[in-house]
Amino acid sequence: MKNFFIKRYIDKLTIQDVKSFATSNNIILTEEQSIYIFNLIKNDWQQILNNDTYVLNKIKEKFDCETSKKVEKLYYEYKKKYQNYLS
Repeated sequence: MKNFFIKRYIDKLTIQDVKSFATSNNIILTEEQSIYIFNLIKNDWQQILNNDTYVLNKIKEKFDCETSKKVEKLYYEYKKKYQNYLS
């Protein structure tokens, strides 16, 4: 059931949503980075929810160290915040 709701939310997600969320969390993304994260979420959202290293390794491959660390921190922060809903 949770996957149904997550999928519906992701189907409505836009690149602007990704940019706005990042900016609101003090992460400045280039257009290319925004598109990369957007596509990663759209195509691999189940993997992202179930495998920390998958998404973080993908980000580290493409982004500079500072941005990668900020994204990683945010990822774990939100994963912890919503873990009860994702289990």
